[in-house]
Amino acid sequence: MNSTDAAIVRFHWTWNCDSNSDSAIESNVKTVLERDQALQSSDIHVKSVNNGTVVLAGQAKTLSAHRRALEDARAVEGV
Repeated sequence: MNSTDAAIVRFHWTWNCDSNSDSAIESNVKTVLERDQALQSSDIHVKSVNNGTVVLAGQAKTLSAHRRALEDARAVEGV
């Protein structure tokens, strides 16, 4: 992926986890992405959350950053 290409990353992993509302999941994913130093030069954000399905959008500077954002979001409970 070229660093100038915009990347919309969609993934869907859902567990039956009633304890996490979509708003809580969105907040947690945002926090994880913001705190990850490896993503500081990229512009990746949460576009939406629906029933635990998270859609990320933005631009990853590297393929490693792209993958890291996926892994970070996936690690959040309820995703």
